[in-house]
Formats: sequence, structure tokens, C-alpha cells
Amino acid sequence: MQRKFPRLYGSRPIDAPSRGLGIPNITSKHSVASEKEVKTAICDPPCICADCEQDFYTRQEQMHPGWFYRRSLSSDEAKQISASYLHVIQKDCKYLIEKLAKYGDIIVVRWKKKRVKTNRWIVPRHSFTSEGTQIPPINSDGEIELRSLESRHQLLLHWLSLEVLKTNTAVLFALLYNRTVYAPQDWASFDSRQLNGSFLCGHFDVDFSAKCIVMYGLRYGEVVDWKASPAHRADILGSPKERLVLEAQAHLMGSLRRVVDGILQGIDKNTPLAAENWKSMVSLGFRHSNFVEL
Repeated sequence: MQRKFPRLYGSRPIDAPSRGLGIPNITSKHSVASEKEVKTAICDPPCICADCEQDFYTRQEQMHPGWFYRRSLSSDEAKQISASYLHVIQKDCKYLIEKLAKYGDIIVVRWKKKRVKTNRWIVPRHSFTSEGTQIPPINSDGEIELRSLESRHQLLLHWLSLEVLKTNTAVLFALLYNRTVYAPQDWASFDSRQLNGSFLCGHFDVDFSAKCIVMYGLRYGEVVDWKASPAHRADILGSPKERLVLEAQAHLMGSLRRVVDGILQGIDKNTPLAAENWKSMVSLGFRHSNFVEL
């Protein structure tokens, strides 16, 4: 018999790659399910050791609305979602590499000029928010606001705050370099750790899957069965944590692409291609610039 998942108030799109896959996007902090329905919907994590509990919600946690799973994904759905995120990551990475090779020098010059106005220039056009925290926004009554796409993006990249971008030009340059030169699997462990706080506190809408993804090498993002040995070596990452990692990486690459597009907006197609200064800066490393008055 098909598991009946608790229904939550509210509905809005959360993550773009799931659109068109027949996956509902539910968001709320209130349950309209009975205790019996909640217990029936509980998904058993494959392991409850200290390491694996970072990837799943325990049975006890799933008794509370913030930790409800939206649904349980089939194997095909899990593969399709993983492939869609990887496609976005790879496409945007290739795009950024091409732009840096052609217009690296212009990007450097224009960003240094525009950074003092990043508050108006980046927000909300490029999806960065000023809070940079691991908790959703708090309203005037001191309550956490209903979940939204904006707050989800904030939580996915809470470590990349507006203040950091405004005060140090090297941050954007370092991100553009390191996220295009090094593959997403090289950043997977770092990106996963950044999500621990928000994920364990139940701030994300997530789906359950019995599958995992490979976290290394050319097989990165491949959907596989959960097995104890590779899971405990961190060779594979369980769902729903693995999906958040891929989503965060896709969102970061898309955000960097939008920033670069903003920097290059209005550029003359006849502008000579140049990236010598960019290459020189990369070879010297990225140093902290002087702070600017905010």
C-alpha cells in the first residue's frame, strides 16, 4: 500500500530542476495530519550512526512538521533529479570558463568599479541576500517566516553574504576561479558541511529516497544503492542531504553566471578579447583587498 505523507499548508515552487518531474513542492510550518498519519508516513533511515544521521532524519524527528518528508522518490525520479542538477552545474561552469577566457580583464575592471554599489546591483537581481545566516528570516512577531524560494536560496549559500562581496573584490574572483578550475566533487565535502546547521534544524523542504549519490571522481552524482562501507567512508552521501548539496552547487554556479552577465551587460561585441590581467592575478593568488566604507 502506498505511503500517505502528511499534508502541509501552502504550496509554492522551491527548486527549479524538479519542475516538470511531477514532484510536488510543499512549504509550510503547520501540519494538518493526525499522529497516526504521521507515524505511517515515517521513512526509516538506513543507518542511525553519528555520521549517517547527518544525511537523513530520524524516526523521532519525522514526528515534527519541520522534519516531514514531502514524499518518497522512486529510483528513476532520484536519477532524473540528480542528472538535472549536474547538467546545470556543468553547463554554467562551461559558460563561465568561456567568458573568463574572452573577457577576463573586463570582468576584473568592471567588478572593482561596481562593487561599492553591490547592494543595489546584486540584490535581488542575482539572488544574494544580506542576511547570510543559517536560519530563515524572522518576522516582526519573532516567528520564522513561511518557507520561500528566496529563503531557501539564502540557506543554501548562507556562507556567501552580501557584506563579504561588498568588502573584498577577491571573493568573487576566487569563486570564479576555484569553482571553474576544480570540479564540483572537489567541493562536495565543503558544501555538505555548510548545509549541516539548516538541514538538521529542519529548515528545508526535502524528499526521501532510499538511494545515494557517489561523492568522488568521474562517477560524481551517480545514483546508487546505500551500502554501509562506502557510506561510512563518505564515498556516497544519503538522501535528502545529497540533493541539497547538488542544489547548492547548481544555485551557486547559476548565481555566478548571473553576476558575470551583469558585469558584461552592454559590452560591445567588437571589444577586443583579453584575459592577460585575469591570468596574471590568478597566478599571483587572490589577496584580501582594502575594506570599503559600507
